[in-house]
Amino acid sequence: MKKSQAATEFLIVLSIIFIIALIILGVTGAFPQFSVIGKNKAYGSYWEKQVVGLKGYAVDKGGNFKVVLINNGKRTVNITRVEVGTTGEWALGTFCTYAPCLCPGGQCPFPIALIPGGVANITETRKIHGPNRCIVNQPYEYEFNITYVDVDTKTKHEINGNGGEILLLGTCVNFVP
Repeated sequence: MKKSQAATEFLIVLSIIFIIALIILGVTGAFPQFSVIGKNKAYGSYWEKQVVGLKGYAVDKGGNFKVVLINNGKRTVNITRVEVGTTGEWALGTFCTYAPCLCPGGQCPFPIALIPGGVANITETRKIHGPNRCIVNQPYEYEFNITYVDVDTKTKHEINGNGGEILLLGTCVNFVP
């Protein structure tokens, strides 16, 4: 074997190892700007495909949030609670239809009925407070939970992102319409 052929083969093998190393680093999150994009897609896919799926959402600097839910199931459901934020008392933004929620003026809204394929726009009844609010144009990560009741079976269900492991990811906006 000639020296030039050996050198060429060595460089090819070395470049293949380098490419594999870059792929591994990208997948494991060594490049945050790329891993967040991957997480956004994967996490978004998780939330979209639930029985009560997340079709769209926004969180603003004032702690307001809006979510658009869709019933991907085959039965009518009543949405009873939507939570955005951590589980701490003052960090949580909540839409809630039952006590012990802190509803404005003590009046909690009625559950929102969603027929199969139905869509609902939901805004908070309690804002995200204090240091847990997002900063405009900066990414955020919040725990997210949806609680609903199957109208036919009266069974209560909670979608909680694998116990808080799968977060709601996004970019903070100035104002939620």
